[in-house]
Order: sequence, then C-alpha cells, then structure tokens
Amino acid sequence: MPGREPASSGVTPEVAKARLASRMERQRRVLASVRSLILLLDELALYFEVGRGGAGPG
Repeated sequence: MPGREPASSGVTPEVAKARLASRMERQRRVLASVRSLILLLDELALYFEVGRGGAGPG
C-alpha cells in the first residue's frame, strides 16, 4: 500500500520481489487450470423428501 512501511521481516527487497513473482506465477498457473462451473437448481426440489413417491411437496 502506498504510504505504508512494510513490517520488518529481515527480508531484502530483492527477495521479497522474487517471492511475490513466484506466488503470482503459481496463482496464474492454478487459475489457468480452473474450469467454470454453472449450477442450475430447482429450489422446490430442496423440499422434496428423499424416497417419497409423491409428485412434490405437500
């Protein structure tokens, strides 16, 4: 964040930059392999009793 001093961790700026670059590359690889998932759910189906032979709630 601009205007804020980082916490003192004893890490040089070069090491911090290398770690950040590594994390960003790993995140890019992981997110590139994620597929989209869209779920469509019938809300009334949530109220059906399992094993019940009826046509719907009630």
